[in-house]
Amino acid sequence: MAEAAAAPGGAAEGPSSRKRKAWDGPPPAAGDLGHAQFWWYRDPYGVDQGPHATTTMRNWFEAGYIPAVTPLAASYYGEVPSEMWLAAELWESPETEAFVLAEGAAAAPQLEAAAPDYIEAAEFESEKEGYVFKFDVYGLGYYKDEEASRPIEVTIDAIEAEKQEKLERNARARMQAFPKWDTISG
Repeated sequence: MAEAAAAPGGAAEGPSSRKRKAWDGPPPAAGDLGHAQFWWYRDPYGVDQGPHATTTMRNWFEAGYIPAVTPLAASYYGEVPSEMWLAAELWESPETEAFVLAEGAAAAPQLEAAAPDYIEAAEFESEKEGYVFKFDVYGLGYYKDEEASRPIEVTIDAIEAEKQEKLERNARARMQAFPKWDTISG
């Protein structure tokens, strides 16, 4: 069995025992990290996830959701990066520097969360704008009012078609109201 090559001082060299070389700054291809409004990361399954706002990434990083071995890349306009790096390659001290905007750099605009399609409710509480209270596929509760969310489009053609349909419907109704001559004479 081959033994690991001894590093200076007699210790076996491995990922945990390697000394970090002097900090030269992030790779030039990473860009100006302090001005990146968005970030991408590669999840454990190898799928690139993003773009995520810098503040969101900082919160996730502080909460421990982004391990040190996670490949990362800055994105300035939401573009998909072609190369990713580890946090230790991007910042000298990731604990304090990772995902921090430079002074004066604009943060990404916060997007408004979409209203839910369904709000569970055991009973009618009050009218909710844009929702109807009913029992449907998710159970009893408030469902988005699909009719209210569709734009109303009124055109001359639609009005004329509606008029024609009413005339035809009225003509059929009149015909059914009177008996046919052949049934009277027979």
